[in-house]
Amino acid sequence: MSKDADRTFEERNHMCREDDASKKALEWLSSRNCFHRVIGFDSIDNRVPKENWFHISSFMRNMPDMIIIRGKKASLLEVKGCEEAVKIKLSDIAEYLKWDAFEPLYFFIYCSKSDKFYVPSMYQLLEIASEESSKLGKYPDNTKLYIEIPEKKLKKYEKRMKIENGNTSTTT
Repeated sequence: MSKDADRTFEERNHMCREDDASKKALEWLSSRNCFHRVIGFDSIDNRVPKENWFHISSFMRNMPDMIIIRGKKASLLEVKGCEEAVKIKLSDIAEYLKWDAFEPLYFFIYCSKSDKFYVPSMYQLLEIASEESSKLGKYPDNTKLYIEIPEKKLKKYEKRMKIENGNTSTTT
């Protein structure tokens, strides 16, 4: 099966597509007993049709996927899935920085090959992206530039779920 990054807009956004990264994020958030709500446009069962998508401002199109509240603190969560390296469009980063000005923005990055996930903040991700090992690339379908961050650079932001006595708990 081809990777999402190699698929066209239509292939990436059809209704029958499984979204493993979002499922893992929801499972992790539930295990942490924190309030969360899906707010972005990327929900598979609530897609904006392609003919309408580009009438929405890029700021709104890049709305983070979820809002989370833990204790008395709210933050935003953008969910990304990959096999071994996450790709983030440079144009999206500019919009994510605007969202981070409203509430702290974190990324939930699920790497399917290792079945691990990482949760860096916006600024931690930018720090990683600025390292020499991160590569620039260009998507063939829309020619947008992206930064590619290998999983090994995310290791210090790894989070884990474990089952203890039938209960799911999370370590940080």
